[in-house]
Amino acid sequence: MRCGLLGKTLVYSHSPTLHRLLGDYDYTLFEKQPEAVADFLQSGAWDGLNVTIPYKKLVMEYCSYIDPRAKAIG
Repeated sequence: MRCGLLGKTLVYSHSPTLHRLLGDYDYTLFEKQPEAVADFLQSGAWDGLNVTIPYKKLVMEYCSYIDPRAKAIG
């Protein structure tokens, strides 16, 4: 399973360490500039993503389903 965190600046993220403790799967930090996010999302080079600011709203445009609670808070 290929998972990771999508964001702009992730140097301080503890996510890879936490996910290594949770299970046996790859968890990568995907630092992308705003102009590279759309191509990255369409590439499908991952099985699951966490998304951090500033890309949360942008990523919603590429989701096939958005939970009503997420939609309500934008």
